[in-house]
Amino acid sequence: MQIKILFLSILFPTCLVVAAPYIFDFGTTNSPLHKGAVLVTTAGGQQVAWQAEGQCKSRVNPIEREGTLATSDGKKSLPQSYQTELTCDYIHASLEQTLAILVPAGAYKLLLLSGRAGGRAEVVWDLRVTSSDNNSAAATFAGAHELRTLYLDAVAGAKGIELTFSTRSQWLINALIVVPAAEWEQVHASTIQPILAACCVLPPEVLEKWRETPRLDTTPKPVWTPRQQQEGLAFFTRPWCEPVWPDHLPRQHEISMPARAFASWNEYEPITFTLHALKAFSTIDVRISDLINTSKANNAAIPAEKIETRFVRYMYVRPNYTTPDQYYRAPDVLMPWQPQPLSQGENLRLWLTLRIPYGQPEGLYHGSARVRADTIELEVPITLRVLPITLQRDQSLIYGQYYHHPLRNLRNAPDDFSRAWWQAKAEAEHRDMREHGMNTVVLGLSGWLDKEDWRFQFDWLQRDIDLARSVGFDKPIVCSFPFGALYYKYMKASTGSHLAQVQMPPDAFFDELTAMVRTIEAEARRRQWPELLYYPVDEPSVAPLSVAFMTRVLAAIKRVPNVRTYVTADPEHEQFAPLRPYLDLWCCQPFSLGRNAVMEDMRERGVEYWCYPNHIAGENDHTPTLGARMTYGFGFWQSGYRALIPWIYQAVMGDQWNYLDSNLQDFFNRTADDASPVPVALWEAYREGIDDHRYVYTLQSQIARVKASGHQEQAASAQALLEQILTSIKVQTKYKNDGLWAPEAFDAWRWLVAEQILVLQMLPDRLAAP
Repeated sequence: MQIKILFLSILFPTCLVVAAPYIFDFGTTNSPLHKGAVLVTTAGGQQVAWQAEGQCKSRVNPIEREGTLATSDGKKSLPQSYQTELTCDYIHASLEQTLAILVPAGAYKLLLLSGRAGGRAEVVWDLRVTSSDNNSAAATFAGAHELRTLYLDAVAGAKGIELTFSTRSQWLINALIVVPAAEWEQVHASTIQPILAACCVLPPEVLEKWRETPRLDTTPKPVWTPRQQQEGLAFFTRPWCEPVWPDHLPRQHEISMPARAFASWNEYEPITFTLHALKAFSTIDVRISDLINTSKANNAAIPAEKIETRFVRYMYVRPNYTTPDQYYRAPDVLMPWQPQPLSQGENLRLWLTLRIPYGQPEGLYHGSARVRADTIELEVPITLRVLPITLQRDQSLIYGQYYHHPLRNLRNAPDDFSRAWWQAKAEAEHRDMREHGMNTVVLGLSGWLDKEDWRFQFDWLQRDIDLARSVGFDKPIVCSFPFGALYYKYMKASTGSHLAQVQMPPDAFFDELTAMVRTIEAEARRRQWPELLYYPVDEPSVAPLSVAFMTRVLAAIKRVPNVRTYVTADPEHEQFAPLRPYLDLWCCQPFSLGRNAVMEDMRERGVEYWCYPNHIAGENDHTPTLGARMTYGFGFWQSGYRALIPWIYQAVMGDQWNYLDSNLQDFFNRTADDASPVPVALWEAYREGIDDHRYVYTLQSQIARVKASGHQEQAASAQALLEQILTSIKVQTKYKNDGLWAPEAFDAWRWLVAEQILVLQMLPDRLAAP
C-alpha cells in the first residue's frame, strides 16, 4: 500500500499522517505491526491521542501457524484461532475512554476489529463505540477467540474524529480503519476485503494449503421473464427442509411460486422463500405484512411483528468436522434479518417463523413480503392455513441434548456483567430447547479428592437441575460423575479417549466406585432430583480390555439398588455382549437395531434403546435437513427407540463465527450478543420432525378414541393411512440425504394425517348405556 505523507495541525505539530485508508493497529510498542499501519499504544500514537492517560492496558498474543504436537496421541494441534498482525495485539480497559483521531474534515466510514483476546474463556467483552456526531456500534461476545467487525459512520470536524469507548464489563480494540466515505467502495474492495479474509477466515499462507470444493450446480438454466431480466431480481420457493446453495440456480417450477405453509394451534412453522440476483444490488430490504384471514369475515390476523424474520447465512464449512484442508460454502445459520447487499448470481433465503396461538381462527391467511432492492420493488405472496387442531405428544418419548453448560463459566466470571450474561445465556438456551421439543439435558456432577475424602459439588448440580425443571424438563437425566478422578487415584493415569489407554485397576477401585455411586444416589434422593442415569465412560471401544473393564464398571454401579446405567455403545457389536447383564440404557449413534429387535428386547428385559444421531447434528455435514426431519419425525416413529439425544446443542472450538480455525469445526447453534441463541437450519429441522411425530401421535390417539366409541370404519380408514406411511419409509440406520422421500412429500404426508385428524375429531364419543 502506498502511503502519502502529510503535515497537519498544531495539535500534533511533528506527526506524520497517512491518507486514505488510515489503518491504526492497537497494541504494545514491541508487538507486530500491520504493513502500512500506524501503531497505537496506551500512550497514543501518530494522529491519535487518548483523552485520559493510565486507564488502558495492552496485550499481545503469539502468532502461530504450524500448531503443536499433542503428547497424548502425537497428533498436531492447530491454533484455536489464527492471529494476524492486526488481531494479535490490542488495547483494553474497563472504564470509558475517548480517542481523538486527527484526519481532515469530512465524512468517513470506519471499520473496527475487536476480539481474539486470548486469556480466560469466562470473560464477556462488551464494547460500544460512539462518534462525536452520535453514531454508534456495539458488540458483546465471550471468551478468547471470537473476533467482531463493527462498522460506523463518522464526520470529522476541525479536531478530526472523536470516538468514545464504553463498556459494561471490559472493552477492547485491535484495529481501526478510517476511510473517506467517497472512497469506501474502492478501498473496501482493494484493501479491506483482503484484511477481513485474513482475519475472519484464514491467513493467506494458511488458506493456500486448503482446497475449496464447492457443491456443483446441475440445475438447467431457467427461462427468465422479460421483467426479471430487466430488473435483475427473481424469487423462488422450495420446501424449507431442502437446502438452497449460495450460487445455485432455481428450478423452473420454483420461480415466482407463493410461499405456503399450514400449521395447527400452538405450533411453530417455518415459511421460506429465496431471492436470486441476476445482477448485483447494493441493498436488499424486506418487510413482512400482516397475514389476514380471507376465508371468514372475522377480521382475524397474524400481525407482522409476531413473525420472526431471519435469513440463511452461508458459512465456510468443512466436509467433516475433523478435516483440516477442505472447505466450501453451505447454508447454515439463521441470522436476524438486516438489510444487506446481494451479489450477482447469489441467493438470499428468507426464513420466517410463525407460532400459531391457541384459538387462532381457522382458515386461509394471506399476506406478502415486500422486497426493495435498490430501486426495484418485488412482492412475494405468502399463504398460511391455520388448522383447528390441538396437537398431542407421546409423553413417554425423550428428547434431549448433550450440552456445554454456560453456568460452568459463571463461577469464574470476572465481573457482574459477565456473570449475568452467562446466566442469561443458560436460561435462554433452556427455553429454546424446550420450545424445540426437548424434555431433558445431559448434565454432570463435578467432584475432587480432598486427601482421602471425596468432595462433590452437589449444589452446582442442584442449580443445573433447578434450571432444567424451570422450563419443564421432567425426564431422567444422563449424568456423568468424577469417574476419571477415581481412576486416576488408583492408576495415576488417564483411561485415554474411549478407553484407549485403560489398564485394569485393583479390586479396591471397583469397591470405591460402588461407594461413590451410593453416596451420589443417596444425595439425589434426599434432594428429590429426577432419576440420574449413571454415565461413566463415553463410547468405550470394543477392545477386549476395554470391554472387560466396562463390564466390571457397570457391575460395580449396579450393586447400588435401583440405579440405572447408561452407555454410548452399539449393541450390534458382539464384543459388547458381556455388558448386557449390567446395562439398562443402550444409547446408539444410529438406529442400529431394527424395530422388531428393539421392541422385543425392551419387552423381555426392560432395557431401553436410545439414539444419539450425530450424523444430523452438524459435526460432519451442516445441511442434511431432510435427514434430520426424518430422524426426529417419521423415522423415529418407525424405529421403536425411546429417545434422541445428540451431541451437541452448541460446539465452539475457536471463534464461533469461523468454522475453519482450530482442530475441529464448530457446529450447531450460535450465540448472539444478548446471549440468546442463534439457530441453525438443522435445529429447526429437529422441531419440525418432532411436530411430524406429534401429528402421527395425535391421529393415533383419535383412532383409539373413535374406535372405542364404535366408529370402526372411520378408525380403520385412518389406520390404513398410518400403515401406508410406514410402508413407504425406506428404513435406514442413518437418515441423511439419500433414500428419503422427496422434500415435498413430508408436508404432503403431514397434510394427509391432519385431514384424518380433522375428520375424526368431529366424531362424537358414544357413552355406554347405564
